[in-house]
Amino acid sequence: MPLRSPIPTRSRRQRPGPAILCLCLAACSGGDRDAVTAGQLTISGAVAPAPAGPAPMALYFTVANHGVEADTLLGVTSEAAAEVGLHRPTAGDPMAHVQALAVPARGELRLAPGGMHVMLDALRRDFRPGDSLHVVLRFRRAGAVPVAAPVVSYAELERYVAPQD
Repeated sequence: MPLRSPIPTRSRRQRPGPAILCLCLAACSGGDRDAVTAGQLTISGAVAPAPAGPAPMALYFTVANHGVEADTLLGVTSEAAAEVGLHRPTAGDPMAHVQALAVPARGELRLAPGGMHVMLDALRRDFRPGDSLHVVLRFRRAGAVPVAAPVVSYAELERYVAPQD
């Protein structure tokens, strides 16, 4: 007579943890190799031009919303800067500070040179082309989303993102 385990067979099988699932999803997904997905949002094309000297640094990216409900970018944080703000050009101010930016349902929010952007002020270190800028985007629905953006020279910027119309 074979010995039976006191533990049922189903409970011996372990489910993969969240870290394993994320690794599998990242390895199996196609598209932009630097894209980050959070819920129905995909953040892609993140890039930051290196500032000339002790100046603020801009951050550009695109947020695609694949869902049927809109989301809102509420803010951005980074250990690299003392102040981080969202900017949107207006008729009277090309860099008007705003509290949030809408991400339309089944649409996208595009931050690009000459248009909406994130501005990092009072940088805590120097950034040069080849570095990475780490930020956390905060969305109303999708929550906190960590993103790493390559730092590039202004001459290289057009390879990464086209200016806003």
